Amino acid sequence: MAFRTPPLAAIRCGAGGVFIQRVIGLPGDKWSEKSGYVYINGKKLSEPYVTASNRDLRTIAGLTIPRNHYFVMGDNRSATCDSRVWGTVPRASILGDVTRVYRKK
Repeated sequence: MAFRTPPLAAIRCGAGGVFIQRVIGLPGDKWSEKSGYVYINGKKLSEPYVTASNRDLRTIAGLTIPRNHYFVMGDNRSATCDSRVWGTVPRASILGDVTRVYRKK
């Protein structure tokens, strides 16, 4: 999903603007992270797109995602600045879905 970052992203990560990250949690979901693995509503999330070398070892107490907010995370968990650092993304900040990403060679 493409979205405008919350103001806290610039403060805590030194970057802001438009980010592209995965939506991990929806409004009303209970999110937590244990030893680098994400749990939604108490169930471990299958994340085959996160390689072992990109997974961090964090454990973060759970939170309930507020109404009209989304929890987003990058795939490179050990080096990404995401909702774990600056909080959830309000619905009004969402720009749209990402269907393709082109990288310069």
